Amino acid sequence: MKTWADFGARVKELRLASERSLRVFCLELGVSVVRWSLMERGVCPPSGPIVVACIAECLGLDTEADKEILMDLYEEVKANERP
Repeated sequence: MKTWADFGARVKELRLASERSLRVFCLELGVSVVRWSLMERGVCPPSGPIVVACIAECLGLDTEADKEILMDLYEEVKANERP
């Protein structure tokens, strides 16, 4: 079962592959560095699917398949959340 830590780790992996520091990426995305760091560590989830779409775009995920993989991971983790 996937968790927010898995989602955050994947996003961090993609961010590092794009050669962006945490601060630069957060500036480009327009989010708090503190909040983003918590998200990458799995402490808190992203705000919603719109944010996930913005993440994919900012990371430069070119194909719809790449974007779908990230969105599918988000949806899987969201579905596994306890109410």
